[in-house]
Amino acid sequence: MKREVLTVLAGLMFGVSGAWATGGAADKAAEAGKPCSCCKIVVVDVEKVYQEAPQIKRGNEDMKKKFGARDEQLKARVSKFQKSVDEFKKNAPTMSEADKAKREKEIMKEQDELSKVVVELQKDRGEFQTQVLKGFQNDLNRAVTSIAEEQKADIVLNSAVVLNSNDNNVKNVTKDVLGKLK
Repeated sequence: MKREVLTVLAGLMFGVSGAWATGGAADKAAEAGKPCSCCKIVVVDVEKVYQEAPQIKRGNEDMKKKFGARDEQLKARVSKFQKSVDEFKKNAPTMSEADKAKREKEIMKEQDELSKVVVELQKDRGEFQTQVLKGFQNDLNRAVTSIAEEQKADIVLNSAVVLNSNDNNVKNVTKDVLGKLK
């Protein structure tokens, strides 16, 4: 059985025909209208899992709580900065060269400070998101492994990579995975 699974995987990897990869078992089963007994394949809609998993939803909520105040402060600073720039553009024609140069220098300094704040916020958000996703990936791997063992599946695939399948040969276990993640 394991040899057949490895042969099927090799066939999938190298584009070898199903008849050669399974020793003809898949073709014979298909001709008879029966599921192939050479291996059991299950699929998971990973995109749906990422959209509906409680860990991801909780992570998004935690991110809003953790970074919401900083986001609002940054928005206020950017708005204030934009008003300052607009005011400068409006008044620049009537300003002396010295005042204009001084104000341009102040604007550049504030723009640099805002850029640093934006980069720092993005870095902190990225680190937080990485932590959440790393923990979720571990949970997802445990859930998929558990479902695969329960279903006695030989192969688990992301449903996004399955172009065509006979429903008799492939079982979608996305709901089961989501159930394990709760």
